[in-house]
Amino acid sequence: MRFAKPLRRLVFLWALSLTACAGDAAMETEPRTFETRAADLAREQFRAALLDPAGPVDADLAAFAAAPPPEAEPLLDEDGRQIVLHGANYMGMEFGWFGHAPEDFERMVSWGFNVVRLPIAWRYLEPDEGVYDADYLIDHVEPTIDAASAAGLRVILDMHQWKWSPCCGGNGAPEWTCDDPTGGDYDWLRQATLFWDHPEYLDHFVDAWEMVAEYFADDDRIWGYDLWNEPQGGLRTIPWTFDNGLLRPLYVRFIEAIRAHHAEPFILFEPNIIHVVGIPFVMDPLPYDRLIYAPHNYPLNTGDGGDYLVSKVGIRRQIERLARDAADHGVPYLLGETGVTSGSSRAEDFSARQHRGVRRAHDEFHVVGLLARQLELRAARWGGRRKRALSELFIPPLPDGHGGAVTRLRVRPGVALFRRDFSQCAGA
Repeated sequence: MRFAKPLRRLVFLWALSLTACAGDAAMETEPRTFETRAADLAREQFRAALLDPAGPVDADLAAFAAAPPPEAEPLLDEDGRQIVLHGANYMGMEFGWFGHAPEDFERMVSWGFNVVRLPIAWRYLEPDEGVYDADYLIDHVEPTIDAASAAGLRVILDMHQWKWSPCCGGNGAPEWTCDDPTGGDYDWLRQATLFWDHPEYLDHFVDAWEMVAEYFADDDRIWGYDLWNEPQGGLRTIPWTFDNGLLRPLYVRFIEAIRAHHAEPFILFEPNIIHVVGIPFVMDPLPYDRLIYAPHNYPLNTGDGGDYLVSKVGIRRQIERLARDAADHGVPYLLGETGVTSGSSRAEDFSARQHRGVRRAHDEFHVVGLLARQLELRAARWGGRRKRALSELFIPPLPDGHGGAVTRLRVRPGVALFRRDFSQCAGA
């Protein structure tokens, strides 16, 4: 089936900066604060200062942060420093568009990003039942990963689905899993519902992930694997039966298949698709290390051009819910997708009002978040008031990591004033 080529677009993502010291080191009781201006330091000097537990910190344009709930796990690098992820989804490979270029990723790094989420799709890995196509990985996925890694980005590989399958106008599952598709607007719900009646399809899905992990075994260009974008069971997506009865067993199989070949990368897992509209995520914690909770957040359907002016109370409750989910699972939190299309007629309202409200809510609940969904790759270069309004908020050159344990990151929009509050580990 032929379908429209997607726009070149980015979906911005953000990860938390967690408060913790490596090991069992004690924390200072009084936080310490440093301020500086970017112009006062050369780029490399500034970067070095960010990683110094006693030095100045923070970064430009749309950032803020603080510590998540104390029971959540810290996201640390190999040297025990807190990682601050800030980057974007670069869509395309899940739709069959393979136009990613090295300069795209170099531009992202120039914007201050340090991570990219690259969606792929099962339908290209197994186009016919039982026939696995390594050419998809060899010709398209690996060169894209190589370009992103060479530019200096961490790479998250995401097994994507959107509207389930090409057989119903989306992407994800192969067409051969579809049952008499009708082409109707909501046929994807029916297809996703029927899918779970076929345990052999689940076997194939797990095998597809194993194929990917085996291909990239011990490849340090892969920083993380996102198990399944916005997982769903169609009409079966009732959290109290779906989350533990269907989704969790599949997640376990995915993780086992991946780590049998590639143990080092982080594993990102998402809640069920209806979680984004406020339905609870009730899945029991997974018994593995190096996990990251990566929900999406589209308040009042902002991703499809909905009303962006969510109340402060509503925003506060949404962010609190995401933070609590991560704490309940005892894992770091990453906001995997959120935001608005840059071409929307309400984009400026979003950037001027909603984004700032979400920023404040994230700060209050000690998690980091960035609101932007689909911002064209060249948005920062193009003219136009709307794209400037978005790019001024969504392109934040933040520090890559921190010495000590950060308790607050603040940026004054439009002014290169950076502030870090942190508690230093004893003996540092």
